[in-house]
Amino acid sequence: ETPLVLGATFALRFSKFFIFIYAAKILGPSEWGLWTILLIFSMYFSHFHMGLINAFNREGTLYLDDKNYFQYLSKNIFSGQIILLFLFSLALFFTMNFSIELNKTTLILFLVYFIVSQLYYFIEIYFKVQIDFIKIAYFQIFHAVLLPLVSFFLINEYSLNGFLLSLLLPPIVLVLININVLSNLI
Repeated sequence: ETPLVLGATFALRFSKFFIFIYAAKILGPSEWGLWTILLIFSMYFSHFHMGLINAFNREGTLYLDDKNYFQYLSKNIFSGQIILLFLFSLALFFTMNFSIELNKTTLILFLVYFIVSQLYYFIEIYFKVQIDFIKIAYFQIFHAVLLPLVSFFLINEYSLNGFLLSLLLPPIVLVLININVLSNLI
């Protein structure tokens, strides 16, 4: 299973690298600069979990034998993450709204991208803790294939909003596929 996970991770990284190079060429300096500013906001606000996800990733496997306690631990951490995600998304909205010039569509797309990517990240950590790396590998392969399929058209047609939408579609599909994981944790 290690070669599959390694190959899937490499495929996703390569796909994103290729799409980012293409997007930079199509968007040009002004829109790519705006995307870079959005990434800076995302980088700072993505630490909203305050280390709980890292702790869950590190310590969660210790409790896999006790299913009840593992479920209890998962639900508590996830509930805390949802509350923090909501609060930090509000803070991100107000920070971005008052600090950079963005049209409302771009702002909303970026906020949805931020929220969905964080939910997907938690799902991925949940599967890592359960030592289910095959699912993670298949999700990464799906993401690596879907991203280029939708990116070229969306970037050419809708510019920065298309780029955000193309980055948003694979995680949305993967979160929807795993909605049962999230619903079990609420």
